[in-house]
Amino acid sequence: MAVANWIVEPKDAEAVALAAALDLHPLAASLLCRRGVTTVEAARRFLHPNLDDLADPLALPGMDRAVERVAAALAAGQHIAVHGDYDVDGISATAILVRGLQALGGDPRWYLPHRFHDGYGLGLRAVEALAAQGAQVLIAADCGITATESVGRARALGCDVLILDHHVPGAERPEATIVAPPRGIGAGAPLCAAGLAFAFVRALRRRLGATPSQPGLVSLAALGTIADVVPLLDDNRRLAAAGLTEMHEAPLVGIRALADVAGIAAVDAWHVGWQLGPRLNAPGRLGDPSPALRLLLTDDAQEARPLADLLDATNRERQAVLGRVLAEALIQAEEDARAPAFVVAGEGWHPGLVGLVAGRLAERYRRPAVAIALDGDVGRGSARSVEGFDLTEALGACAHHLLAFGGHAMAAGLSVMREAVPEFRRAFQERAAAGAEAWAMLPSLRIDAEVRLSEVTPSLVDALERLGPFGAGNPEPLLASRGVRAVNRRLVGGGQHLRMDVTDGEALVEAIGFAMAARGELLLFTEAPIDLAFVPERDRLAPDRVRLRVQALKVPGMDPESILTDTGALLDRLFQHAAEYLDETRGDGIEEAAALYTKVVGVTFAGRQEALAALRPGDPLRLVREPANVHDPHAVGVLAPDGRQLGYLRAPLAGRLSPSIDAGARYRATVLAVTGGGDRSLGVNIF
Repeated sequence: MAVANWIVEPKDAEAVALAAALDLHPLAASLLCRRGVTTVEAARRFLHPNLDDLADPLALPGMDRAVERVAAALAAGQHIAVHGDYDVDGISATAILVRGLQALGGDPRWYLPHRFHDGYGLGLRAVEALAAQGAQVLIAADCGITATESVGRARALGCDVLILDHHVPGAERPEATIVAPPRGIGAGAPLCAAGLAFAFVRALRRRLGATPSQPGLVSLAALGTIADVVPLLDDNRRLAAAGLTEMHEAPLVGIRALADVAGIAAVDAWHVGWQLGPRLNAPGRLGDPSPALRLLLTDDAQEARPLADLLDATNRERQAVLGRVLAEALIQAEEDARAPAFVVAGEGWHPGLVGLVAGRLAERYRRPAVAIALDGDVGRGSARSVEGFDLTEALGACAHHLLAFGGHAMAAGLSVMREAVPEFRRAFQERAAAGAEAWAMLPSLRIDAEVRLSEVTPSLVDALERLGPFGAGNPEPLLASRGVRAVNRRLVGGGQHLRMDVTDGEALVEAIGFAMAARGELLLFTEAPIDLAFVPERDRLAPDRVRLRVQALKVPGMDPESILTDTGALLDRLFQHAAEYLDETRGDGIEEAAALYTKVVGVTFAGRQEALAALRPGDPLRLVREPANVHDPHAVGVLAPDGRQLGYLRAPLAGRLSPSIDAGARYRATVLAVTGGGDRSLGVNIF
């Protein structure tokens, strides 16, 4: 995390009394005060979230009319349909509504849009299909608030439309009963679509005289709430906490099956955000989201396991495709590294993944990014922004280069003619450059407290975890230790992550920095004391141990970027520590990686340059073991689609992969990029 400076929060005088009254760790009490929880009663409610404290659902605008219409439909036996969305929040909301209506005697139909056949939101195709099936009441969840044309068509076909949507409305509202969370100062943390659906079913059950709660629904509400990154305060936090408890004690069959496939023993918020959520999202990313919904609706374990396996396999496919597309996008970004914003485009990129690519670029380089999937004459793209740069305003200024666009300040979608991409890139970058003063400054990092490593104990972690579940609006506690030294540095996760032990002379603690492999070079260069900003947590593989999840590190008085780009220092370091850089034991675990990138070696011999010249990005390649190779019995040859020899995997990598290949493992290899040309020899990078 690149930051301008670290700001340590001051101690709060109110926290002392709060800690004493609740027998709470002083640091935990300070964090409560910073979240605006300053009284003993409010603190008790925060530390013990309860569904009984949820706000009255009928207080939501439009809820009473929506409940009355559905109650009447159930009483009259009218056909009800539910239209959702293809992400976790929309899928969870759909599952809540379908399960809730079934429990009250209804038999609702459901429809999730296919990302490519239907596109985003409530579309005409879906409306007409549901009306043809006899739908008389249509509930749109996580969509519909801007679908004036589709709602009008539904009404013309005899459907009353109810909209449960938390997105920003347009200038013209559809002719429908709309239930939306209030916005603005004092409105509280807005509910996501799953939260709105849960509130609707709760109100409907009360209206029909059923108990307010229904097993399973709060788990689904928690999935959507955590995955949608709404602020985990007020009702959102109560839903997340209660849902996680339900997942531990009485999980839905589908959630249990998905957790088993992911190797999760006890689901927490981290698992939802980083393991369950991506698997539920994966089918919709690649096209059809319906397997994810079927998993959340089934109560049959024999049906659930194959669906969970399918979602897991689809997620692996998504990861592999994303890795290839992201690698190509990164190459384009590096070629334009000084640009104020990025507009990258590629042939054959999956349009369901360009949003993730744009997000990764924006996060990595901290500047606005647009990624476009080209197919024929048209490109479909997604844009992601940084604080201070309004995408809707910027895209509006470039609208004459686009076919269409829509979204909000931080995320947007667009379509553009292939031939217009260069001019759009120029216009978008000019817009970013003009307003760079408002967004280009690095953010500050707010530290909750400075501590000694010896203070980071399991009891401290337990005390801080009482403030969870964490997420937007209720961030994880961020601590700092200064002047520590890193020892036993190593790269893990296919060379992406930095794992090390850190010591301050009193204690030795393991630390992990995700996507911080480059910082390992910084530590090798300086061998100086460092400052760490970290989240303390239980080691997931050894819960009796504490580890530090590093968010930022710095060497006081030194500029990391200048150190890592100083060629003279680089050469000196390479010669002084050649053994460390040439050690072929580095890269432990690379054979288990889901994906990796490398350069083919030995490409200048025996006419191989001619074979390289015929390659194109995405071409499939073959990896062939050569155990009889007199130079290296671990050799792995790389062959072109037509069978011509291109070269070899580098020896250290081949030494890692060859035992797995000999044991039956197979790797799918493709061309990432052909490099060189002109007066330089050709080379090839492969995925």
